[in-house]
Amino acid sequence: MSSTLNIFGFFALAGGVRRSTPRASSSSSASVTFHCYYSTVIQCSSGSALPAELRVYSPPGQNPLPNNTIVFLTAKLHLRSALPVLMDAMHLYPFPGDVNDMDYEDHVPDMPYPLIYGIGTVQSKEETLADGKSRGFLVSASERVRDVQALSTLQCVFDNTPRWVNVPCPSFNSLIYFFGSALSIRDDGLLSISLTSLQYNLTGSQPSQPSQSETPIKRRKFNAFASP
Repeated sequence: MSSTLNIFGFFALAGGVRRSTPRASSSSSASVTFHCYYSTVIQCSSGSALPAELRVYSPPGQNPLPNNTIVFLTAKLHLRSALPVLMDAMHLYPFPGDVNDMDYEDHVPDMPYPLIYGIGTVQSKEETLADGKSRGFLVSASERVRDVQALSTLQCVFDNTPRWVNVPCPSFNSLIYFFGSALSIRDDGLLSISLTSLQYNLTGSQPSQPSQSETPIKRRKFNAFASP
């Protein structure tokens, strides 16, 4: 099963510039694609923030968004050691209005800390964090960002709540699905996320479908599986 690392949430953009990106095409000639690049940050609930550069496809004639535009974004993520970290937008929806109005952000949902999810490999054993109660472990995940497959490492954290108190850490080198919100930036620069969902020991198998009965049955109005 392949690895992935994505992020979504609300972001403020600034410093937009439009640049061309040469691309090799299937023919002998090369094509050129345009992207807009923006500065932004991944805000964490601890109060820290991680500088990021966002790239988004720019169709012909499109201009960069004004500074301080708020967008809802889903993006591929590369958490590299050199800052800023990199994001490639998959979906981007700007909030309408005048960004210079004092009430521009009043209608934006109160969700300043983005959500991060992915499939990756556990790279460490469980460790108890500085508060003496929360637990964390490292995960590596790769995603195609800036047209190359890029490897990232982040820390997944079981916070000190009853929900996670008896949940074991995934086994070292096992493949997991993780989902959580941006929590903090560690002293070594790694991003920590507070887990809200975790799935252990992923495999490539698919859920089995129920066997077809030869006995006539009433046709269902709603189906859990597509008909063959």
